[in-house]
Amino acid sequence: MAKADGFERKLGKTDNRILRGGQKMIAARVIHHCNVETRARLSQGVSNEAIYRMVARAMGVRKAGGKLLIDVGCGAGKLWPFLQHRFESYLGVDAVAYEGFPSGAQFLQVDLDNGQIPSADEIADAAAAVETIKDLGNPRALLRDLVRLGKPEGWVSLPLPIS
Repeated sequence: MAKADGFERKLGKTDNRILRGGQKMIAARVIHHCNVETRARLSQGVSNEAIYRMVARAMGVRKAGGKLLIDVGCGAGKLWPFLQHRFESYLGVDAVAYEGFPSGAQFLQVDLDNGQIPSADEIADAAAAVETIKDLGNPRALLRDLVRLGKPEGWVSLPLPIS
């Protein structure tokens, strides 16, 4: 794993402690250094259906709904079928436009590592970022953006896998 070793040296002492966990962690750190489109395409634009159901269940319990759902890191827009009965419209935001994105939905192509989502403040009744925050160089910026986009009485959902 000479290539991974090269990245290990480049990342520095803090990351070296993380990398000692094995090849899986090394691969994850190497992927983080790819450009945003390459990283986005590695996900193939989908998460596990159980995660979409969990988000839908959480929104249902909180009676979230209204005019607009913004899905940041939307991939192919697979969250929308689980929530379309709660919201009038859907705006998907991602670095890549994937095949199979829902017809009738809006799509906005944004590199989340290099800027905020170009949209007015307080427009979303709910904002979701399913398994997205873990892939960003500046997760706090994403959080600030989701809060900025959400209406004061709106909801933000940030599910991510814990391994």
